[in-house]
Amino acid sequence: MRINNRVLLLIGCGSAVFMAIVLYCNYMYASSLKKTGDVEPGVFGDMFGASNALFTGLSFVFLIITILLQRQDINDQQKELDRQNKVMSTQNFETTFFNMINVHHEIVNSMQLTHNSTTVEKARGVFLYLFSVIYEKLDSEGNNFSRVYLRYYLPLNYHLDHYYSNLYEIIKYIDESDILTFNLKERYTSILRSQLSEHEKLMIFYRILYYKDSYFKVLLERYDILKNYNYDSIVPEPLTKGYNPHDHIS
Repeated sequence: MRINNRVLLLIGCGSAVFMAIVLYCNYMYASSLKKTGDVEPGVFGDMFGASNALFTGLSFVFLIITILLQRQDINDQQKELDRQNKVMSTQNFETTFFNMINVHHEIVNSMQLTHNSTTVEKARGVFLYLFSVIYEKLDSEGNNFSRVYLRYYLPLNYHLDHYYSNLYEIIKYIDESDILTFNLKERYTSILRSQLSEHEKLMIFYRILYYKDSYFKVLLERYDILKNYNYDSIVPEPLTKGYNPHDHIS
C-alpha cells in the first residue's frame, strides 16, 4: 500500500509541534513553581524525565516514518525498473517482429516459378499461378479437393515451403510472447494480415483445408488471419460449406 508523503510529513510536523508544546508547558510550569517556591525535590527531574520518555517515543515514530519512506522509495524504484524493462522488452519484440515481416517480403519477392529454365511467374504472381492450377483442376475434375491438392499442387509445393514456414514462425512468435496481452497479439497479427495479398490468403486457405490437424491452422483461426476475404466468389461452394476459417475464431 502506497503511503502519501504529505501524510507522513504532516505526522512528522505534528509530532514536532506536539513535542515543542509539551516542553514549553513543562518549562512554564517549572518556572511558576520555582517563583512560588512551592516545589519539592525531584519534581523537576520527574517532569523532564517524562519529557525524555516522550522524546524517545517520538524518535521511534520518526524512525518508523523513515523506514516507511525508504521502503516506498525502493518500491517506486522497482516499479520504474519494471516499467523500463517492459518498454525494452516491447522494443525488442517489435524489432524482431518487423524484421520477420521484412523477411516475409523478401521471400515473396524472391519467389520464382520456372518451366524449362524459363521463369513463368515470380513474386506474388506465383500465388496466382498455383491457385489457378488448383482452381482449374477442381473445375475440370470435380470437387475432390484432397485428390486435386495431392496430385497437382503438392508436386509444386516446394515453391511455397519457405513462405509457409516463415509465416508460421511469425504467428507463433506473437502467440508465445509473454509480454503481450491478447488484444496486443491481435494488433500485431492484424499488421501481418495486412501484408497478405488475396491470392496468398487463398493458398493459405487451401493449405489448412488440406492439413486440417496442423497447429498452423489453429494459429490462423485463433487470430483470424484470413479475415476480410470473401471466399464465396472464388472458392467452389462445396469447399466453403465444408470449412470456413471464420467459424473457428477462438
